[in-house]
Amino acid sequence: MATLITALIAALVALLGYWINQHAKRRENKSRMYAEALQVIHSYEDLPYVIRCRPGSDQATRAALAQQISDVSTRINLHQNLLAMDSDVVGEAYADLFRQTRRHGGPHRMEAWNAPPVATDAEM
Repeated sequence: MATLITALIAALVALLGYWINQHAKRRENKSRMYAEALQVIHSYEDLPYVIRCRPGSDQATRAALAQQISDVSTRINLHQNLLAMDSDVVGEAYADLFRQTRRHGGPHRMEAWNAPPVATDAEM
């Protein structure tokens, strides 16, 4: 009987340890996912600067910038979907953050496209 109780206690301790490790791993993964989602928003916020500091106005430069903008947009959509699957509240908050960022950054992106590429340090 003592052997059975000892084995049961050992199994419970092992299961508890497994559960604690899995819980910590899930929290770490969720934290990483949130951090990556916010990093993509920061990349989106930086687009006016990237556009303004483009090396030229040739077709290749525009194509490279368009690809970079597309990549950022794709990553934002990915994170919106991941966060919405994780939590409706977090997903909606992230979507709202992106809407606000897009609304405030839109005029700056348009201004950056309409300005000539930066040519001097003073223009920075």
